[in-house]
Amino acid sequence: SHEKISGRFLKTAARALKGETPLYVARGNHEMRGRDAIRWMDYFSTPTGQTYYSFKGDATTFYVFDSGIDWSHGRVNGLDREQITWYIASLNATDDKHIAIAPHMLYVNDVTWMMHPATEIIAEISNAYNNRLTYTFDGVTYDFGSKTGRVEFIIAGHTHLDEIGTFHGIPYIVTNASHSTGANGEPTFDIVTVDYENRVITTDRTGTGSDRTIYLDPCTQNHYEINASGHRVSESCEKCGLRQ
Repeated sequence: SHEKISGRFLKTAARALKGETPLYVARGNHEMRGRDAIRWMDYFSTPTGQTYYSFKGDATTFYVFDSGIDWSHGRVNGLDREQITWYIASLNATDDKHIAIAPHMLYVNDVTWMMHPATEIIAEISNAYNNRLTYTFDGVTYDFGSKTGRVEFIIAGHTHLDEIGTFHGIPYIVTNASHSTGANGEPTFDIVTVDYENRVITTDRTGTGSDRTIYLDPCTQNHYEINASGHRVSESCEKCGLRQ
């Protein structure tokens, strides 16, 4: 409702950010529900006029995707193809040095009901970009041979679980949130810092959980360990010396 969006979320965020730090929001599955779901753009305007957009941080260009899926009703929003076309055309038209992908959902693990099909295609495009290859989508071939930038990492949420690893050669981090299964109901979030000089991402945890380290040049041979829950664990790779 308007009261919850304005009073509980926006005013709280405004107080925390003190009018000094911009707020960028990625639409997810819950934002597809409720009577005010169709009014999303009334509250969160974007440079593209769409629910997906990009913005430039201090050193990183972020591509924010709309992964608003309501699996409980078997509906998928109609923006997937549009978003993929927008993303690949944007990569082809620009040459930003450091790029990050920011969807709410990330298609990486065996929890199939959490999968977002478009994310795999986006990761494939990003991998082609990083390796200066071509990629064909909807009958159009894009040539990334002359590019110099790099898609550095993916940051997502949704699962209420801590997870890091690589996806199509790109490091990813899934952040936790306040939820009984992942954070004991305690308000939980990460402050994420990216150090391109040393090629590392660090997360500082507030709430239940611990700080984490993610390497931007990870092991690409899948030398990672799987815990009892089926999730990838960050461990030193004895075979190559890198970390996953």
